[in-house]
Amino acid sequence: MLVEVIGGEGQSFDVQLALDIMSQYMGTPYYFGGRSPKAPGFDCSGILEYAFGQMGIDFSGSAASQYNKTVSISEEDIMPGDFIFFQTYKKGPSHVGMYIGNDLMEREARWSW
Repeated sequence: MLVEVIGGEGQSFDVQLALDIMSQYMGTPYYFGGRSPKAPGFDCSGILEYAFGQMGIDFSGSAASQYNKTVSISEEDIMPGDFIFFQTYKKGPSHVGMYIGNDLMEREARWSW
């Protein structure tokens, strides 16, 4: 399984604001390819795309295309707000989440998927 940590001190967004925006949609159904809080719901890259869009930052696309907009860091340097990419059902990054600290990713901490 590919696990890639992205981020570091070069972040240029308000981590808490991103989490606050995403937390407004706790309980929104998971929907593969979903990009909106309206039905049918969000997928992993969709909630990030939406939250960042609300902050005026273009982080659009699938997990793979979001991966291509980022820079790798070492796992030891991970900080809240960094992105973690996984290889799941196909080769390359196919799942993404935001690290929020305490070994948690926003999906596990905030979503009912």
